[in-house]
Amino acid sequence: MRHKLTDRYIQTVRPAGSGRLVVADTEVTGLTLRVTPSGTRSFVVRYRPRLRPQRSYTVPGAYPMVTLAAARQRARDILAAAKRGVDLIADEKRLEAERRKTQAAARTLGELAAEYVERACRPHQRRWRFVEQRLRNHVVPVLGDRMVRDIRRADIVELLDAMAHEKGLRQQVNRTRGTLATMF
Repeated sequence: MRHKLTDRYIQTVRPAGSGRLVVADTEVTGLTLRVTPSGTRSFVVRYRPRLRPQRSYTVPGAYPMVTLAAARQRARDILAAAKRGVDLIADEKRLEAERRKTQAAARTLGELAAEYVERACRPHQRRWRFVEQRLRNHVVPVLGDRMVRDIRRADIVELLDAMAHEKGLRQQVNRTRGTLATMF
């Protein structure tokens, strides 16, 4: 269905009886409004970069938080880039991934281990304290102050060999290796 989207229309449109209602904007080609059966209203932009398949992008946030003007402007930016043959969304995702990678590499192993325990282990594992102890007792004292980007496989092998041969902790070696593999 096509309709000129206005704030008044978006506020008063009723969702379909079953499934979601999709209304295309007549002012900005490619911008659509989705109304779910629960009444949530969101904007979706459909675009096709030159010589590539069609893609869709859901503008983050629901209608009252994302205004119609902001959604139209975002759609215009995406569509203008697509006409030039540039996939703006893919480029933004790639830049964000590079930024996260650079940010992650700028931390020490001790910081990474603390964040891993807080975000990944504590909420999802019943025995997270064992993982925390393993990292705190065996890994952080040896490699904790080194930058993540500077740690090589040889450093990990050296750590695990020292645990197995010097300290006699053969069972802990496998558990520590698994923890490190998951953390990295």
